[in-house]
Amino acid sequence: MNEMMDEVSGRKAFRGIIREKVHTTIAAADQGNIYALTDNGFLSIIPGTFWDRTSGLQILHGLTSEEWQSQQVMGTVSGPTYATRLIQSNLYVAPLPPANHSWAFEYKTAFGVRDGNDGSAKQYFTRDDDTCFLPDKIALFWLSYAWKREKGFEHAESQRMFEGSLAEVMASDLSPRSVNTAGAQSQRVGVIVSEGSWPL
Repeated sequence: MNEMMDEVSGRKAFRGIIREKVHTTIAAADQGNIYALTDNGFLSIIPGTFWDRTSGLQILHGLTSEEWQSQQVMGTVSGPTYATRLIQSNLYVAPLPPANHSWAFEYKTAFGVRDGNDGSAKQYFTRDDDTCFLPDKIALFWLSYAWKREKGFEHAESQRMFEGSLAEVMASDLSPRSVNTAGAQSQRVGVIVSEGSWPL
């Protein structure tokens, strides 16, 4: 079961392993250790979810090394647009943010198991009454597939059943959105200027 959790958690951010973090900024480039800001199961920040709730501006996350070094050359004057990067285990931001802004982001965690004793989240099963975020049928398909594979039995059909059921759950896990053939709607705050179809 723990092997299953490792494999499935590495594929996609399911509801059960998505967390939200609201962080109060400090006036420094280093905002602190990401595992202390979130939890020890932190895997990655979900793209497009990082916002400054105080100013209403989106924060760019995931700068490359080149982009980060370019930011350092530009100086440390304040905002209005901020960009972040994980360096080792710490969250860095450029330019320097003001203190006491409320920043929020969603992140993917490896803590997909719920403890059967106190309900706390953890990475692996350690008790018989622990549960996880996956539907029971997925776990049963995995166990059938993994047991047959371990014993050297034919397991292709069990693997197909597991992968097929998992793909179905992955496709429907998060609330589906209606399709907009005009393109994605902007989530930006403020004046919205259309990217195209301007009258001449």
